[in-house]
Amino acid sequence: MDESWIQIYKDLANEIPNIIFETEKNIIKFLLISDVLISDTSSVIYEFLLLDKPVITFNNISDNILWQNSSNYTELIPLVEKNLNEDPYSKERKFIFENYHPYNDGKSAKRMVDAVADYIKKNGVPEKRKLSILRRFKINSIFKK
Repeated sequence: MDESWIQIYKDLANEIPNIIFETEKNIIKFLLISDVLISDTSSVIYEFLLLDKPVITFNNISDNILWQNSSNYTELIPLVEKNLNEDPYSKERKFIFENYHPYNDGKSAKRMVDAVADYIKKNGVPEKRKLSILRRFKINSIFKK
C-alpha cells in the first residue's frame, strides 16, 4: 500500500478512539474478535463469511455478492446496525458455509491426516517434488527468514 495511505489510516486511528491501526500481518485473531467486516474487494471477505459473521462492502467487484454491498459510504452506520441486528444475509452465509466448509465438527485436521496417510499407503511418497523455479524461490523467501 502506498505510504501516504498508511499515514492517513494511522492519523485516523490516532484521532478516533475506537479505530485501531494494526501492522501485524496475521489477521486471524482480528477476524475472530470482530463482529462485522467492512471492506471493498478482498479475499479476506470469504474467510470472514466462513465465521458466520456479517460483511459490508463498498463497490465490490465480485460477480456473486452474497453479503451487503453498497456504493454509498454515508449509509455505513445504518448498514452496520441493520447487519448486526437483523442479519439479512444469514441464509447466504449458510449457503456459503455448507458449500465451501461443510464440516464444523473440529475434525478437519484429522480427516486431512487420514487422507494423506491413505494416499501414501496407496501411492507411496514421491522421490522428488517437481517445483518450478518461481515456486521454489517463493517457498525459500517465506521459510528461510
